[in-house]
Amino acid sequence: MSLSQLALAWLIAQPQTCAIAGARHPDQAIENAHAGQQSLSKDDLAEIEQISRIVTDHLDQNPVLWTG
Repeated sequence: MSLSQLALAWLIAQPQTCAIAGARHPDQAIENAHAGQQSLSKDDLAEIEQISRIVTDHLDQNPVLWTG
């Protein structure tokens, strides 16, 4: 599974979420489409969650990450 397929498969596995992926070339669109055929186990999802906590635990509770 490519990194882009992993990212899309993770996003698809999230509740109440849909993935909108862009592509600049036909081969990228085909690769992205194959993400729908990938499945992540509960252990995979838990490991990704644990790894992401390295970043997300340092964020504040403001859902808007920018001001302008």
